[in-house]
Amino acid sequence: MSGRQRGDTTLHEFEGRFASVLQLKRWLALIGVLVVMSVLAGLFLVISFAIRETGRGADPNVAFSPTENVPGALAADVAWLSDAENLVRIVEPTTRAQLGAVWLRADDALSRAASGDLTGLEVWFVDAALSNAMSRFEIDLDTEQRVSAPSALGHRLRVDFYSLDGQIVVLDTETIRPRPIDGRVEDGDPLTERFEVVLVLSDGNWRVRHVERLTAVDVAIQIQS
Repeated sequence: MSGRQRGDTTLHEFEGRFASVLQLKRWLALIGVLVVMSVLAGLFLVISFAIRETGRGADPNVAFSPTENVPGALAADVAWLSDAENLVRIVEPTTRAQLGAVWLRADDALSRAASGDLTGLEVWFVDAALSNAMSRFEIDLDTEQRVSAPSALGHRLRVDFYSLDGQIVVLDTETIRPRPIDGRVEDGDPLTERFEVVLVLSDGNWRVRHVERLTAVDVAIQIQS
């Protein structure tokens, strides 16, 4: 083989190797791009999940401590009206059931407090609602001028606000009671009391933080917010 032929062969081999190196570099660059894109996509998913979970806050279905069934004596009818249209979070079925049960117990605690039994107030009321209720009924106990409220016939509840973190609920409540007449509870002429109630998720249970009466105080039933 002449020197010219050997030179041509060497040149072709060099060009082939150079082309192979270039192709390898292209593949490595492509693999590198794919790896970077995968990492970025993974980071995006992680960040999106973190933001979504932060926005959702605590899930009451998980954070809620199970509450025993409401005793039969408190099992007044509870009707849920349509929620407010501007809620930032949908009310979970478990949360709605727990809110109804807590309001039954809180209303019973108010009724019993009017008779002199204040123990239920500290269980179902907190902060300003507890202070106001204790002050109100302790004054009644001191003056011995109080009237026991009859048990509720039923409740109509509506969710007006539910915080994005699932920790605060505002209810519009209507409680229907028989009206006492001359110390006797009559079946007719029911009385409707309406309240705005703020409940907070505290220690795994919903508790009443604020109660505001939206109807005039009836002379026969002295339960005030």
